[in-house]
Amino acid sequence: MSAFFELFAMSVNLESVNNVLVDYGWKNNLPGLHLFTILQFILLVLFFSRVLQEYLVDFLWKLVLIIGSLLILANSIFIQSIFTFNSYSKTVVELAIILASISYFVKLMLSDKIKDHNVVLTYFVTAVFVNASVSILIHLFSNSIMQMEQEFLTQLWNVRTMVNILTQFIILYGIYLVITRERKLQNRTQLDISHT
Repeated sequence: MSAFFELFAMSVNLESVNNVLVDYGWKNNLPGLHLFTILQFILLVLFFSRVLQEYLVDFLWKLVLIIGSLLILANSIFIQSIFTFNSYSKTVVELAIILASISYFVKLMLSDKIKDHNVVLTYFVTAVFVNASVSILIHLFSNSIMQMEQEFLTQLWNVRTMVNILTQFIILYGIYLVITRERKLQNRTQLDISHT
């Protein structure tokens, strides 16, 4: 559940910082994208390590976390400067999200207790899956995309923005479901206590 709040808060905070920097004349917000990439990777590996814990032992999740984070940092330091688009890191992170999401969906489909599954969790996984599926195409072809005519480039970024907004709304809806579920549980508990 905390993955909802953490990812949403991180997105909002980094977007806010980017907007403030642009207001003060900072033209290149790509260092923020490099920071977002590593934080997104860390948060989602920790999230999926809990959701898919029966598939990999804890040691392997930690290994994925450490090696992945080091590779992302190495890419930002040595290969793609923080002032350029980090298409290599973003592509690998998005691919990892897609694979982890598919693993979750397969786990869900093979479950004997599919009716008992956590709907909120499925909303969150669906949101990050949809976002990653669209994003990976942009990151894979970023050099070609940047060569497009401005009109087509603007349309593509508008589509990407709409998918990102949709993803944030799905995450917000998941947060809403968590909050309302907790309130219902508190009300039931209070009713049970008052009847005893």
